[in-house]
Amino acid sequence: MPVTLEDAMAAYRANPTDPDVVTSAFREIWRERAAAAGTVHDVPPCPYTAAELAAVDAAGRRVGYLPAELATQRTRHRLAAIFPLLRSFALFEGNPVTNLDNPSGWFDYDAGTDAPYLGSDEHDLVAAVAAEGRTLASLNQYIVATQDSKLLTGRYLDERVTWSRFAHYIGGRMVCSRVDGPEPPAADRPEEPNEGSLLVAFDLGPGDRVDYLGGRSVGAPSTGRGLVAEAPDPVLRYPDDLPDPAALDLDGELARQAAGYVALGFHRELGLTEAEYVASLPRFAPQPPEYRGRLDVPLLVETRIPWERQADLAGITRSVGTRTTTFVPIDERHREPAGPYTAWFAWFGQRFPDPVAPDEARAELAADERGGSVLELVAQHVAHPVLNATGRFVDAIGHETRDITFLKDEENQVRRNPDICYWRGKPELGIALHPVAYVNCRPLVRGSAVTGGVA
Repeated sequence: MPVTLEDAMAAYRANPTDPDVVTSAFREIWRERAAAAGTVHDVPPCPYTAAELAAVDAAGRRVGYLPAELATQRTRHRLAAIFPLLRSFALFEGNPVTNLDNPSGWFDYDAGTDAPYLGSDEHDLVAAVAAEGRTLASLNQYIVATQDSKLLTGRYLDERVTWSRFAHYIGGRMVCSRVDGPEPPAADRPEEPNEGSLLVAFDLGPGDRVDYLGGRSVGAPSTGRGLVAEAPDPVLRYPDDLPDPAALDLDGELARQAAGYVALGFHRELGLTEAEYVASLPRFAPQPPEYRGRLDVPLLVETRIPWERQADLAGITRSVGTRTTTFVPIDERHREPAGPYTAWFAWFGQRFPDPVAPDEARAELAADERGGSVLELVAQHVAHPVLNATGRFVDAIGHETRDITFLKDEENQVRRNPDICYWRGKPELGIALHPVAYVNCRPLVRGSAVTGGVA
């Protein structure tokens, strides 16, 4: 009689120190996972001895297996096909999250629901893990480990409250992750979980310490770490999908963007019929010749509804931080017009092809350029959701808040800008903790010339 996944899991739970039982369990796990993705992943015999498995179990750890063909940054997107609930930009094909290296094969990991090493900064975490003769897990290892945890215990790793740092990076900065369980992670952080979603936060600094931030370490069997060679991509490339302004029908584009607002119910929010709403909107002015090549995208911005409500209508989640703060213009130059308006904007990466910190971007704005506002973030998403859906994060460098208290130190009292990122499988309006250059972010910039804007 064939072994089922349920049989294999039951046998593994009953005897996690028998190498033959462990081998059987993981072969069945990966048989089912491969079938779901239309692939094949052969699992070799478990290389841990019974005594080694007993030591792993006694230490509160568990063994796992990561196929070599799923161990790299370039192949991580295949895990999204196996685990569709992950819903993270870190699993996009061409994602920006690099691994320090690419371990594969059998490994053992910290298996508690909550992360160990809590309250450590990056330096202390790396030192503590190294002192134990272990390494930090890769993101790929963590993904399969947390899915194994769900199978065996009914819980994802870090689903309750903790975050874990790993040996993965965005633009050279170590980042941290957790996975959503069915409930909000903590009473004082009223987030809206999307069960099974992988969250990859890239805005921590090396010296940041938080009481619920730790790390996950891994050990390797005597056969080694099974490192897979991969030359990292030298530059992260996003789709070259800049609209051609010369081929744009401005009246047709206005109708398209207005229809987007209507579909989301903006007209009902203002007590207008669809026709009345469209008639109330300003038109697109022809593109000023001096904008060509840097500000090529016309955008319709609605101002008569508060940004919070606009975000809700547009299906943009608001992070906890944005629910307790006020965004204000950096200065009078960046104050948005009072009524609905149209203007010409830069496409993602057009004005700033390379990553740039918000302060640096503002300093480089030309006299006829303005940093984007929170309302303009919403407008851009309504008109061009493809940006978010492909992992391109946008900063509104013309608005700021200084109310964030997450880090509780002097460095915390700096201006931070609102941004829209891909989070829990959908757009989220949030605030980066550190206003530095991130490889996956670009500033929103528009021209100073606007049409409309009269309240």
